[in-house]
Amino acid sequence: MNDQNKLETLIYEKDGLILTKDVVCENILSAYLYKEVKKGRLIRIRRGVFITEDAWNDY
Repeated sequence: MNDQNKLETLIYEKDGLILTKDVVCENILSAYLYKEVKKGRLIRIRRGVFITEDAWNDY
């Protein structure tokens, strides 16, 4: 499994809330996080904290 697939699996397992330390612990390059931010798939909330757009829906 490549880093991109591992990151996608991690995003799914963490319900869209990703921490840089989780990515590093899984031996995924943190650069993949920033690629996902540039693509618009992840939003950087603060240093080391990222979410997907649909991580928290307002009802």
